[in-house]
Amino acid sequence: MLSYVEREFRRDRFGWQERLHCNVDEAYVTEGALVNGGRETHLLTLLRYYWSFHDGRPPWARRFTPEWHLPELCGRVSYVDVAPENPEAFVMLAHQPSPFLGFGEELTGSRVIEHPLRGNALSCVAEYKRSRDAARPEYSLIDQDLSDGPAGPDAIRVRRTFYRLVMPLADLDGRVTKVAYSFRRIHVAPAGPV
Repeated sequence: MLSYVEREFRRDRFGWQERLHCNVDEAYVTEGALVNGGRETHLLTLLRYYWSFHDGRPPWARRFTPEWHLPELCGRVSYVDVAPENPEAFVMLAHQPSPFLGFGEELTGSRVIEHPLRGNALSCVAEYKRSRDAARPEYSLIDQDLSDGPAGPDAIRVRRTFYRLVMPLADLDGRVTKVAYSFRRIHVAPAGPV
């Protein structure tokens, strides 16, 4: 049974989502080999890599390059610039691919708040800010049923459940200016008409 420290539920006109924010140590169980068919998941591999650079402070962003050292993480780590004081100015520096057009790598370079799923954007901004301000990783279980706008023939609706790991990264002065994140899908599918 997953234990969490905070539950966040958000509902708006475009859908709903529930986020269970857990102690990051939960990842050692949830992402470990005992519950994943004998192999630890890429999230636990990434967390172990993160801690290998951690010396009581968030790792230096320029040295944090898991994709170069661990090929299984290639294309699975995204980065966000969280240096601006105003969270609405956070920018996606590199976004992972997505099975849904408009939700993957094409978001690289855009502000987080401009993500097509508004409810998701607001929660992500809050999560990145919390990780930046506390200078500690965040680990969450997220369940969502969201659309990108009002009902219509072009509306996109997504139903997904996933674990997400967010890790703060620092500049030379020790100030958190980036976060790296990755996720492990449990379920994802078009949710039908909006």
